[in-house]
Amino acid sequence: NTTNNNVSAAVIPLPRLSDGSIVRPLCFSDTELVNSWWQYSSATSLKTIRYCIEISGTLDSCCLGVETDNKLVASILRYPGGALGMLFVDPIYRRRGYAEALLKEASIRTMTAAEAEDSNDGCTEVKKGNHHGHCWALIRDGNIASEALFTKLRWERDDPTEKKRTGKRRANRKWIK
Repeated sequence: NTTNNNVSAAVIPLPRLSDGSIVRPLCFSDTELVNSWWQYSSATSLKTIRYCIEISGTLDSCCLGVETDNKLVASILRYPGGALGMLFVDPIYRRRGYAEALLKEASIRTMTAAEAEDSNDGCTEVKKGNHHGHCWALIRDGNIASEALFTKLRWERDDPTEKKRTGKRRANRKWIK
């Protein structure tokens, strides 16, 4: 079981999944693996992932992974602007509910952190990029699996009337909960 020395203890306990896998905070040693999973991986995305993990302690550990048999097999990040993204499950471990578990947990943690911040000074929407108390994510057009998962969990496209693009110019669409 990997621990993250740079992340403060989470206020919300992390769940153990029905198959014995655990949801845990991502740590620096996960950075290269998470970057390798992303289809647009680069030196810049590696730095972004590392930064997201570094600041995740201030975001109540919203950069999460699923670990099974001491191996990281899935992850989700929360970007500094507040968006959830880079949700990925190793193809060998798909259809086990890991993406759903990560999205649910990251959403709960994001909303809980926003509520705590609101009760302190009322400025969460601006400071955390929380879009008026909503969780939000960007999904690339044509990512049918992500769109289906987000729909199942009652997320909605921010502007469902916006026309989708195809080909190389596929756009990221904002989804909110």
